Amino acid sequence: MKKILFAILIALLSGVLIPAHAGTLLKKSHKKTSSVTHIKKIKDTNWVNYQTEQHFFADFPKATNVKWGHKNFDEATFRNGRINETAYYDFNNNLIGTSRKVSFSRLPEKAQIEIQKEYPGYDVSNVILFKDNTSNDTDMMLYNTTFEDADNYFAELIKGTNKIALKISMDGNVSFFQNIYK
Repeated sequence: MKKILFAILIALLSGVLIPAHAGTLLKKSHKKTSSVTHIKKIKDTNWVNYQTEQHFFADFPKATNVKWGHKNFDEATFRNGRINETAYYDFNNNLIGTSRKVSFSRLPEKAQIEIQKEYPGYDVSNVILFKDNTSNDTDMMLYNTTFEDADNYFAELIKGTNKIALKISMDGNVSFFQNIYK
């Protein structure tokens, strides 16, 4: 019994076990305002693995305004120069890819024409560019649907109460991706 308790204590101290109902955890914040590490309380739904955090700051050393979350993956929403981005990290703490909002005019012209032709009466509410990390084979998940690794645009279209997401390849091929339910 002592060996089991000792093993649990070692695992807890090394960060291997994470409390299921932690309520509030303490987490380091990487504010670049001083050399002092700031501590802040966060809810356990925003807790992120320390190794993921370290990989993020290595991947994006100039990131500012970093906010952490977790849906399907660890997510860091941040400012990269003038651009707001979200980085997604897998269960091995490796970058899957990034996403950011872009304008409809950023889509390939072929895609713009096809969307206007095939989806008359729909308004484009949001366009996202997903940039894949080619060195990571983990499939990404958006709109609760996985897709194979590749750079893609995703356009959200609304018509009345109907909201859909389209997947657009970098060369302008458009395909239906997912119904979006509110």
